[in-house]
Amino acid sequence: NYLLRVKKRRNLYRQLGIPALANKGSRVIEFGSGGGYNALLLLNEFGCSHIDLVEPNETGRQEIEILFDQYNIGKELYTVHSDILENYYTNETYDIIIAEQFFHTFDNWKCCLQSLKRLAHKDSIIVFTCENEIGLYVESMKRAVARYYVKDVDSYDKKVDLLCKFFEGQLKNMPYMSRPIKDWVEDQIFCTAECSECLMNIKDAMLDYQFEFDILGTSQNIFTDWSWYKEWDYNYYQDYLKQYDEKKHMFLIAGECEEYRRSQNENETLEKAVIDANRTAWAIENGSFDIGVLKSKVEKVTESIDNCVIKDFNEELIK
Repeated sequence: NYLLRVKKRRNLYRQLGIPALANKGSRVIEFGSGGGYNALLLLNEFGCSHIDLVEPNETGRQEIEILFDQYNIGKELYTVHSDILENYYTNETYDIIIAEQFFHTFDNWKCCLQSLKRLAHKDSIIVFTCENEIGLYVESMKRAVARYYVKDVDSYDKKVDLLCKFFEGQLKNMPYMSRPIKDWVEDQIFCTAECSECLMNIKDAMLDYQFEFDILGTSQNIFTDWSWYKEWDYNYYQDYLKQYDEKKHMFLIAGECEEYRRSQNENETLEKAVIDANRTAWAIENGSFDIGVLKSKVEKVTESIDNCVIKDFNEELIK
């Protein structure tokens, strides 16, 4: 599992445009560090000089200490802080600033972006997670079906057990599935963090940070950059915004089709259909089990796409 984590992290940083050399000797701050696994790799494999870990959860802070002791990470290489992103204050700036997998679902994500910016110097790298509802569609539908499947079961543990069996065949066919099925079910089916109506997407972040930071990369990457080749007045930010609008359908399911563009109007129609379907799916999670309404919303998504994989997925979903 450790070697798999290293490989995955190297691949992620490569796609984000962060070479290994950028981590070497760097001062890093990570918000929402959890049990410290990503931070461990930064210290143990990528050679950062010091990392501040800001983790509000006491269990997470304890797990960091245990994990780092297990791998003989010196106390001088890290500091653990009990705080949240919005409240954390320091006069220091950092080479690399990381805030993954949480604040993109917050109502105050703009404030969080500004908090990260205050920790940066001229050449800092900021890494954070974005999301959009098109990218959530498949998982939202899986959650809705799963919640409907166990709607008459009272015990949480029994629900988890039934869904482990329900998804077992699918997950065992995923060669890079590195965590227990039970953990996946609890995180993906019963965690409600992604059910947010104010998700920060890539375009939102670009508009908030535009002209203050370069965009190094994304994962999955949908941008083609010819700025080195273009005329002097070429604005790659504006081109990226246009590319986002014409390629955001690619977030429906990563890696299942070749990159191509659609008109902004087509993708706006798709996004509206997906948002309607997601909202209906989230209502199911709150006890409104109107499957007929969900089916009609899924059919609208099918009408808005030309992706055969999603069309087949929707057909199975309706059955």
